Amino acid sequence: MSELALDIGDILQLQFLGEDSETRYYVKVIGYLEERSLLVTAPQSNGKLLRVRDGQPLAARMMAGTDLVGFTVSVLRSCAVPYPYLHLCYPKDLQSVTVRKSLRVVLDMSATVRPCDIGSEEIAPEVEAHEVVI
Repeated sequence: MSELALDIGDILQLQFLGEDSETRYYVKVIGYLEERSLLVTAPQSNGKLLRVRDGQPLAARMMAGTDLVGFTVSVLRSCAVPYPYLHLCYPKDLQSVTVRKSLRVVLDMSATVRPCDIGSEEIAPEVEAHEVVI
């Protein structure tokens, strides 16, 4: 993958390099100027904004179709007005790996779950469906 296919609203996973490198934060793309900068919402932890300094290096990851795309960026500017957001440098080198054989589809379909055991009146909590991936 040689170019970054971004859409407004895409989710990026950011990881601060050099300090708390295990924690990852999710932000939304709110804009970009190709080859110049990405604009993303400011990262939060437990509902509180994180302090991000200009020049801070970050690892970023995102899904692009069936691929996971990773790249490094640095913070050009951390802004607070009119709302908290970050200007990130536009990535130059992208790395991608195919992680799915096919695209995910959005599906809103009602379903009924019935007891697994014949004669049972209730479904045990360990067999309740919370998320179904097809």
